[in-house]
Amino acid sequence: MIKNVLLDVDGVLIYGDKKILGADKAIEFLEKNGYNYLLVTNVSRYTAQELSKLLLEQGLKVHKDKISGPIEAIIGFVKSKKRNPKCFLIGSNQVKKEFRKAGVKVTEKEEKADFVVVFLYNKTSYKMLDIAFRLLIGGAELVTSSMSKTFPEKNGKLAMGTGPFVKGLEFCSGKKAHVAGKPNKEFFLAALSKLHAKPQETLMVGDTLDADVFGAKNTGIKAVLVKTGNFSQQGLEKSVLKPDYVIESVAELPALLRQLK
Repeated sequence: MIKNVLLDVDGVLIYGDKKILGADKAIEFLEKNGYNYLLVTNVSRYTAQELSKLLLEQGLKVHKDKISGPIEAIIGFVKSKKRNPKCFLIGSNQVKKEFRKAGVKVTEKEEKADFVVVFLYNKTSYKMLDIAFRLLIGGAELVTSSMSKTFPEKNGKLAMGTGPFVKGLEFCSGKKAHVAGKPNKEFFLAALSKLHAKPQETLMVGDTLDADVFGAKNTGIKAVLVKTGNFSQQGLEKSVLKPDYVIESVAELPALLRQLK
């Protein structure tokens, strides 16, 4: 029996700055029917608090504690790898504050660092990437929230994601990035732990095969693919990896959950 639901945000609940039709009803259904749920996202341009506020503006009442994102995943990773880690961060000031609040040293200069961390940041510059490159060849490890090619902006148009920047740093430095967000198995296990949930009693709802479906199934979680956001019918047909269920949008989630009872 399904008791827990993990939901992606971009492409599932919202697209750009627009709520996907029926997303609010789906969240209400989960709450009224006693499902444990958590929003699991690779969105790194917002903190959990900022994302909660953005969702509220779209009529989606989700407390920040119901959001699990790459910021906390990366903080956990760097602290597990090194005592008192120092990070060079490509990211917003709010993201840097979250790291400092968690006791992680953040440098913005070309000085010795243990990790170079790349988030999606619209003010990323050549200078930042060049400093990151030199720190990497000086011994720092490369960490990122996601290898996404694109993401939907507020106007609905696609914009360049984190992946191209990380790939460039990998190419120049010879380092391989650790991806702390989806589809990393550790990310999904952390989400399950936060919900005190068993994988066989959990459903993941996402719009991508590589991050959402692969990550879920690799963790023993059943996967639901929605035909919104980054969904590609051609990609689904060609893929060896298949979701357990395919629905038109998150609006059909309540009906699916009733069916699975």
